Amino acid sequence: MFSVCLRIVQVSLTVGITESSPIAFAHFAVLLLEIGDLSQAHRLGSLALQLAQELNVYGQSSMIIGIVQQYIAWTSEPLQSIAESHLFGYNTGMQAGDIGSSLLNYNFFVSTSFYSGKHLDVVRKISGDFIQELMRQKQKWFVNCTALIHLQALTLIEGPDFDESIYPKHVPSFHEINSTVAQGNRTNLTKHNGVYQLMRAFYFRQYDEMSRAVNILDDFAKKSFTPLKVNVLFGIFYEGLVSFCMARRTKEESWVVKGRNSLSFMKKWQTSSSWNFENKALLLEAELMSLQRNHDQATELYLDSIKSAKNHKFIHEEGIAHEL
Repeated sequence: MFSVCLRIVQVSLTVGITESSPIAFAHFAVLLLEIGDLSQAHRLGSLALQLAQELNVYGQSSMIIGIVQQYIAWTSEPLQSIAESHLFGYNTGMQAGDIGSSLLNYNFFVSTSFYSGKHLDVVRKISGDFIQELMRQKQKWFVNCTALIHLQALTLIEGPDFDESIYPKHVPSFHEINSTVAQGNRTNLTKHNGVYQLMRAFYFRQYDEMSRAVNILDDFAKKSFTPLKVNVLFGIFYEGLVSFCMARRTKEESWVVKGRNSLSFMKKWQTSSSWNFENKALLLEAELMSLQRNHDQATELYLDSIKSAKNHKFIHEEGIAHEL
């Protein structure tokens, strides 16, 4: 796929822009992001969106929006605006008859809304409605990932021991999803499931679950040429929080090392977008200072994290910082 896109990019630069150029530029931008060239990736991604509009390639617009927003733009632009861009991509695709790209954008809209701090009742509503629409259209590929978000919202609203009878009948249960994960043939679903389990373990202080936490950062670091995704970034953030929590509980240095690694990763990405990453880096650093009994500096960092989360509209992470 990328070799074809590279050829189209080459032709576009030597012969001239065609209707195939925007989608090729979008894919090439993802490749640049994978090799670590963030600035050029952002420039080319923006160019792809601009060309799609200027050339009026209506049939490709939804796909281009999905690629650029999900893989590139979110690393530098506010996550809340990325959610709205995916909603626009959904509407654009539906109007153009590109159902696949349209549903992909709505799937991204639901997940990004959750991660960016949209009210949990809203997340539950939009995810539940989307699952119904997917089942109606017999597009089952996105159902389990969307169901994880829906069930996560339910769990955070009702508590970890809520009555499963309140599950909407059209939504797969945690048990059904875990059975699919256990089969080992749904890598993306497995990653999402691991992140949500980690979040629940932290929120509800489930220490046994924390001790079995997946190594999200290590797994990501081992894979070269892999673009950072929203769920992976949040997984690394919660992995850091869990690590410092377990370090306090067990006094084991290995947990401190994991926490420090998550903090270093978050600081690196903070240079790309202070809006999305600053409060997370500040909170992890506050936890480290607290662990080291540097209470004055920890207090200052907690307050800075609260302020940053509030200013950047991550209300759920503002709440976490207040609690810690």
